[in-house]
Amino acid sequence: MRVDTRPVHDPAAGPPAPDSAPSVPLTLGARGRRAALPALLGLAVFMVSLTLRLWGLDLVLTTDEGYWMQRSVRFAAALSRGDWGSTFRAGHPGVTVMWAATLGIGSEGLTPLFPERLARYETLQRAPTYLAAVSDARRGVAAATALLVTMAVLLCWRLFGGGAALLGGTVLALDPYAIGMTRLLHVDALLAPLMLVSLLAGLVFFTASRRWPYLALSAVGGGLALLTKAPAGILPLFVGLLGLWAAISAWRDGRPAAGAALGGLWPVLAWGAVAALAYLLLFPALWVDLPGRVWQLVTFVREVGLQPHNGNFFLGQPVLDDPGLFYYLVAAPLRMSPLAALGLALLVFQARPGENRRAICWALLFAALFVLMMSLASKKFDRYLLPVLLLFDVVAGVGLWRAARLVWGRTVPCRRGWPVGVLREGVALAGVGVLVASVQLGLLVRVWPYPIAYYNPMAGGPERARDLIMMGWGEGLEQVGAYLNSLPGAERLVVVTSYHHVVRPRFVGETVPIAPYMRGIANLPTPDYLVLYLNAVQRRQISPEVVYAQAVGEPVFAARVNGLEYAWVYHLPRRGPRPAVPAPVPVDEPNEGDEN
Repeated sequence: MRVDTRPVHDPAAGPPAPDSAPSVPLTLGARGRRAALPALLGLAVFMVSLTLRLWGLDLVLTTDEGYWMQRSVRFAAALSRGDWGSTFRAGHPGVTVMWAATLGIGSEGLTPLFPERLARYETLQRAPTYLAAVSDARRGVAAATALLVTMAVLLCWRLFGGGAALLGGTVLALDPYAIGMTRLLHVDALLAPLMLVSLLAGLVFFTASRRWPYLALSAVGGGLALLTKAPAGILPLFVGLLGLWAAISAWRDGRPAAGAALGGLWPVLAWGAVAALAYLLLFPALWVDLPGRVWQLVTFVREVGLQPHNGNFFLGQPVLDDPGLFYYLVAAPLRMSPLAALGLALLVFQARPGENRRAICWALLFAALFVLMMSLASKKFDRYLLPVLLLFDVVAGVGLWRAARLVWGRTVPCRRGWPVGVLREGVALAGVGVLVASVQLGLLVRVWPYPIAYYNPMAGGPERARDLIMMGWGEGLEQVGAYLNSLPGAERLVVVTSYHHVVRPRFVGETVPIAPYMRGIANLPTPDYLVLYLNAVQRRQISPEVVYAQAVGEPVFAARVNGLEYAWVYHLPRRGPRPAVPAPVPVDEPNEGDEN
């Protein structure tokens, strides 16, 4: 007599996982092969993700990383002397970024940066070990984000099945913009993958398998995301919606109202408790003044996070206020992978039997709510949509797999050993996987070594993006630094630029912010060169030095990124009358608590 070795599904545990019930009893060997597949996929995703984040890591500096290096050094210094209150450095709060930098650099690399004379970013960025420390800090972020991407893909395997997870994981692991962004020392680099893991683990718990490790993973990810940046506040609200839906579903299935309410309420309360515990344990500033620090966080969101940036660009015009509700509807297609857009469109194909359609609907609802929330805020940048772009990558795998299965047909009756349908699906998956990987690699190679400057070629590429949204965050300025250092007497030159955080660490001469010149402050050094950056041109930030530079002639050097000029170097002769210029425009210089 043959014993049926198929697992018995518990109805209370939710619907079975996709692809979890084979058409024939599995032998121990078949079980082993099936268990090995997710592990192999996870290992491949981690190695690819980490390699691509470490390759060319040190080429581009972004302007905000100067602030986060300063905050991280001060955070680490406060930890070293047990000054818990001083670990509060910014209202983002960015604690995960500072922890990643602290662990990445290590005590040996941090100690030379602790002296008080290096407390200001101007002197810190001149420290001999500064660039090495930035590189080590980024390696900490890159390792963390590679691990989070791997976890997200494995959660997709549990949520959507192996085929969708492989295709969506390929799109995610090779997404140029995601690679460029998630290796920086910045809050958005960690926020997006943390939110993705928290969301997917929560969806597994509420729609596929009500096992507490998934709930705990979702809560820990959510707590870490909240420790990173305020937009993660949507996660507890969304978990509350999932709990309400679970309670209503249980009540409709005939469970008593009280029991249904309790069944939906306890996971939400448990999620909140675990998330709060993670938040509290990793934020030392809360250990000494919990009410005061929480009030500072709320005040920061209200006074900084919800206020418009001091200059933006949208639809061909500089914007001093909110770019408007349609900003992300324009920005999102420019940053998406064409395959992510295609996969989302292919979701219109009929779902396969047993597919977790509820999870797909909830994921798309989360994306819509997040975009709406960010659209209501006055401060807008395309990078703020990164959590949704990563989610689109993995959900697109479902649509791509639906289309692939329609092309190769459905499962047919089995023969001895592997079912013929499984072999056919394997061929389909391999073919589509190679195609997806080839397209994504093509997109990545096209923009390398500047993946952060990726723009969707199907949406017009960088040429179209230049006319619609603000571009440039520091890419190309390493070319400017190399050019300036090649000039005779470079160590005696004075360069004025709005992107001094990026130019200063790599330029041997003196770098002066452009803001004091725009205010008309006296006794400033006479600059030899002006470095003008793309987004300053888009926003038409006019200063006397800019007008003078443009009046004296053409730039002596231009840096190109992915086919576009991003930065220009103008020589400013010290002799001769200077042309008349308009009154300077007041521009505030960011401080440690601001985000550029």
